[in-house]
Amino acid sequence: MPLGVFNIGLYSFIREYYVDPILYDTGYNPINTLTWAILLIIFVLLLFKLLKRLGIVIDETFVFANIPYVVVGGLLRVVEDAELISPPLKYFLITPLIYFVIFFVAIAVLVVSVMIRNSYGIRYERVYGGFGLLWMFSLMVVLSWNLDIRETLVLPFTFFVAGGITVLFFLFFRKVYTPLSFKVNLAVIFAHMTDASATFIGIDFFNYWEKHVLPSFFINLTGTAAVMYILKFVVFIPLLYFLDKELETERELANFLKFVLITIGLAPGIRDAVRIAMGV
Repeated sequence: MPLGVFNIGLYSFIREYYVDPILYDTGYNPINTLTWAILLIIFVLLLFKLLKRLGIVIDETFVFANIPYVVVGGLLRVVEDAELISPPLKYFLITPLIYFVIFFVAIAVLVVSVMIRNSYGIRYERVYGGFGLLWMFSLMVVLSWNLDIRETLVLPFTFFVAGGITVLFFLFFRKVYTPLSFKVNLAVIFAHMTDASATFIGIDFFNYWEKHVLPSFFINLTGTAAVMYILKFVVFIPLLYFLDKELETERELANFLKFVLITIGLAPGIRDAVRIAMGV
């Protein structure tokens, strides 16, 4: 095969499976899904090592200090969905590029927060979490200023159902297996119940569609996005049990992995719920 033909074929492959889904936000395919999953694993391991070098203890405080940044990720996706920002900048707000944007900003703030801690004794999470909250509320103001809430019941329903299921989860596993009712585990469940609720509302009532390959298969198979609730529990309860059981002596690694789980649930859940509510 001539080299030119190979290059054209490689370019077409990259364009079809990686570039176009970002440029046109057309969703995921099996090839880029596998690629992003592998990159996520590598990225997570490198980030964990970086946090340890910064002297960050990955405990519940660290996890919850990062929640505003997760919400920011979801809100920035709505900014892009509503076309409040133009190309080429808007492409940086489409997954997976948006994860790198949030990461670099968060790491920069975290490094400054650690420097302030080392110099002045101020707890890093106050500066770090405070900046995240400021960023989050600023985006809320931007969205509220430019968009109107058209579906007033979407956000209350999403968070009420997610919160209700999380409370039931806590009450049940507090008696059956106490570690599963720990705060970080509950945060994971709430994050993914938010995602499941937003997906259910969007697909079953507002004609949205699922971008991810595997959930889309089960939604098409059952004819309803309510199957997401079942899928979430089937995947995440055993996973949380595994993290608590097998990484019992590696609590920081377990906490960090749970933070990753919160991120991949809460960010898209926030994005979908706010997007539906504002008619984007």
